[in-house]
Amino acid sequence: MTDSDITTQPFVDASKDAFDTLVSKLSLTAKSSLQCQDMQNDYINEDGHVIATHEMIACQDVYQVRQNLA
Repeated sequence: MTDSDITTQPFVDASKDAFDTLVSKLSLTAKSSLQCQDMQNDYINEDGHVIATHEMIACQDVYQVRQNLA
């Protein structure tokens, strides 16, 4: 599957365990951003494409991965 195939897929919710497994398996790198009171880490592959995200909204963790990798 090419990067363009992956990045056209929408994000879907994932469990923390599934998220951690994917990040480890694909050796994704975290890129952090802070906006207002929310925190978001985008997990990018070697080509700089966002494959997964971890967001903290109102003190709750939200894990999302590309649909075809869930």
